[in-house]
Amino acid sequence: MKSLNIQYTSGIFIILVLFIVSGCGSKTKDSDGETAAAVSTIGFLECFNCHGDAVNPAALRKVFGDSSTVNGWADSGHANIDNVPSLPLSSDICSTCHANITDDIAGFAAKTGNTTFGTVNKPVIGCESCHGAGGNHWGIGPLGNDLANTDIFALCTSCHELSTFHDDDPAEVNDRVITDTHIDDPETGDIEGYILNATSDHSYLQGNTNSGTCEDCHNPHASNIINTQWASSGHAGFIGTDGVVDATDAEAFAGRNFATGSGTCHRCHTSTGFRNIANDPDNYDPDNNVFVATGEQRELIYCWACHSNNIGALREIDPVTFPSGLTATLGVSSNICMQCHQGRESGLTVAASIAETPGGPHSFINRHYFAAGAILFGTDVKAGFEYAGKTYVGQNTYADHV
Repeated sequence: MKSLNIQYTSGIFIILVLFIVSGCGSKTKDSDGETAAAVSTIGFLECFNCHGDAVNPAALRKVFGDSSTVNGWADSGHANIDNVPSLPLSSDICSTCHANITDDIAGFAAKTGNTTFGTVNKPVIGCESCHGAGGNHWGIGPLGNDLANTDIFALCTSCHELSTFHDDDPAEVNDRVITDTHIDDPETGDIEGYILNATSDHSYLQGNTNSGTCEDCHNPHASNIINTQWASSGHAGFIGTDGVVDATDAEAFAGRNFATGSGTCHRCHTSTGFRNIANDPDNYDPDNNVFVATGEQRELIYCWACHSNNIGALREIDPVTFPSGLTATLGVSSNICMQCHQGRESGLTVAASIAETPGGPHSFINRHYFAAGAILFGTDVKAGFEYAGKTYVGQNTYADHV
């Protein structure tokens, strides 16, 4: 009898486990034997059942963000955050990118109690637009597209085009055509866009980005506002203002071709050099920098220079070594800035020059530009020349500002 009870209990347990796994995300499930062409789509709300913040397993990315504020994918252009109505599309070619289908927005609002995303169904570029139909997935089965083995650049540019399907209307089209916005002309010294390498492989999981493809900087599951902010920054040479960066806009990047010049400049005037020194400051060698730029293409400080993925992780430098050889730290988020914003010379450089030729003459020693990090730490990193018998201040903690 005891053996029978054990067998009976084990059988019930196995049935329950199978029921739970097969039911994850929906009340229904397609046959595992379906061909790829026959696999049905299930809608993003079913994806949310497992990938939503409240139930999302630790190993899965929270692509929906926090449903209490509806960030993540729900705040993105893919989620049709601007509530553009369905277009009267006449062909399958159009519907591929314009999503002439609706998804269960009303169901999402009912499920989460959050109406920020809307309450009326609308066309979206949902999970299955890129990942493929989920009818065989349910947490364990395959998706329609295996993105780990997919050409991400080809996938994105199938809609965000290399050339336009439309009449050339800048207001409606050109901000979607990659060749108009993202590719730097190798024939000019100006910077017209990003340096793309369409033939390389890339995944956000690689961490050490610089493949020149879309996921280096774009998170398809989130708003693109951070990309817009970057384009309006000094690191971008303010390229978002008029679409072209010249030496008057950003001498630090467009003033010369730093990739082909002195290796000492790579570390701060190119993304490739900065990424490499940030990854391994102690063993950094500019001779090992490999640039994807060709001709007169010039790098700005791209997202992947400071970030190790497209969801905000920073490369970690701690502590930072200053030109004096002394070190200091403000924590990872500020150290990444001080790696370049420290100058190239210190007070010790001046002292060494005086000691070498006490009677002079002495030439001007240029500490270089934007040395805010060194100035902040003062005597702690020997930022400036110090006269004997004088007392100098170290890190300014701005106590009076508290």
